Amino acid sequence: MTRHQLYEINLEHRTAFCTKCGYTEIVIPTTRTGKTLKPICSTRTKEILENRRQQVELAREARQSQPGWQLRHVLSHIDPVARTATCSHCGPTSIWKRSSSDKDKTYFVCGTQSREYERAYKRAHRSGRSTNPHALSQINEEAETAICATCGPVKIEIHLVNKYVRRRCINAGNPRRIKKSK
Repeated sequence: MTRHQLYEINLEHRTAFCTKCGYTEIVIPTTRTGKTLKPICSTRTKEILENRRQQVELAREARQSQPGWQLRHVLSHIDPVARTATCSHCGPTSIWKRSSSDKDKTYFVCGTQSREYERAYKRAHRSGRSTNPHALSQINEEAETAICATCGPVKIEIHLVNKYVRRRCINAGNPRRIKKSK
């Protein structure tokens, strides 16, 4: 197998003689710092790029075949004023603004994913107050009944307090009415 070796290099016209391709165009790659590297045959450049694409595709397929893999929420068509975008996983969605403190960058994340994560987090970490002996379950708001952890099936009181609905067992004393003994 012959290699792509260049002779008769003309940097002004960007042409050279390649041992594999004959007279061809050349590419002069540069690094991020601006340092120029030795010229490469344009056909060899295409082969290198195709090889890298195949390696990336194989790596992507390997990641996706792992058991814990999930599709990423990549945003496109971002409208920062209306706070909307198109998510690759959810479709049209609202977006949330995030910023990193170390790099002073602002970016947007999928609102649907963030809300789902937040709900799951709250469900897992705020499942109930262990200090409340009258914790309620199986609440029926229409009949105003529930099952109290201490009393069993009871009637409940339903109040609106600071925009929140508060449900309490009728046997649980009102903490504001109970005076502390000295």
